[in-house]
Amino acid sequence: MNRRPFFASGPAAALAMRTKMSSGTTPPSSSLPVLMKLGDQTSPSNETHFKYLARYGVRNVCGYPDTQGRLYATVDELKRLVDLADKCGISVDCMAPPFLQSSHIDHENHPAIMLAQSPERDRDIESLQTMIRNCAQAGVPSIKYNMSILGVLRVGGTPGRGDAMYSTWKLAEAHPEHLALLGVPRVRWHRAHLDNTAPNPPVRRRSILTTPRSRSVAAYPAECSWGPAP
Repeated sequence: MNRRPFFASGPAAALAMRTKMSSGTTPPSSSLPVLMKLGDQTSPSNETHFKYLARYGVRNVCGYPDTQGRLYATVDELKRLVDLADKCGISVDCMAPPFLQSSHIDHENHPAIMLAQSPERDRDIESLQTMIRNCAQAGVPSIKYNMSILGVLRVGGTPGRGDAMYSTWKLAEAHPEHLALLGVPRVRWHRAHLDNTAPNPPVRRRSILTTPRSRSVAAYPAECSWGPAP
């Protein structure tokens, strides 16, 4: 028997490891600290959905408050949502206003900011300012929004692994309204609403605004809903 391979692996190696650990020394760890968090930005923000997310290990989410038809949530509404999530072991790290969504502009209920329609545009900007202030008072560090004309273009779903269904985009199968908008010149819009609204203007291509009390923020890409829906 070659004793060197025998002691390098197998029962002898396991015995040596147990002896070392029992002597009070621990083997060095080569693993790095985990800096990423599993998050979610699906609605509705109610107890049933929070418990569903918690069962799968999701602990950080974007909230969708019930604003009763307003374009902003009150401080009390935001605090109730945060407290509800906390009871389920979930942290609300971001909040979504009820407009400026990633939808086709013809399907958006409040398109005035994107289409530069006054006086509705100024009213919507004021509502977004109120939403930012209220999130800061409720302890929510950020909000997310989308500056979108086309929305997130999809043509249907493609079956994935298991029972997953992936959102799919194929230009060859696009609806005529998509093709028509893809060919128009870029719509001009004013950046003044960002300068007047955001405490810290967002980075390009990131749909995020930090609230005045925020120290850090996790960036949410403008297009991120690829996987299966619950």
